[in-house]
Amino acid sequence: MPIGWNRNLAALSNRPTAQTRNVRVRESVFEQVSTIAVSIVADVVTVVHRALEAQVWTRWQTASDESVCPVCGPYHGRVWKAGEGPQPPLHPNCRCQRVFAFTTWTSR
Repeated sequence: MPIGWNRNLAALSNRPTAQTRNVRVRESVFEQVSTIAVSIVADVVTVVHRALEAQVWTRWQTASDESVCPVCGPYHGRVWKAGEGPQPPLHPNCRCQRVFAFTTWTSR
C-alpha cells in the first residue's frame, strides 16, 4: 500500500470517515451561525432605522465680498433646520444660498 494511504479494513463501505463527518458538521454549523448572524444584523438595522429620525441642517452662505448687503450679512454662517428660517433670495440680485451644514439623528 502506498505511503499516506489509510487502510480501513473494518469499514469496507462507502461511509465517510470520522474526519470527513467532522468537517461536514463544522461547515453546517458555520452556515447556520452565519445565517443567524446576518438575520440579527438585519433586524438591528431595521430597529435603529425605525427608532431614529434624521434632521438636516442648512447654513446661510453669502457671497463673502464687499457687495454683501446689510440685510444678508448678519445671516452669514447661521444654521437652521432645512425648511425653517429665512429663505434666499431676500431681495433683488441676492447672491445668498442655503447649503448643507450637517445631519443630526434624534429618537422618535
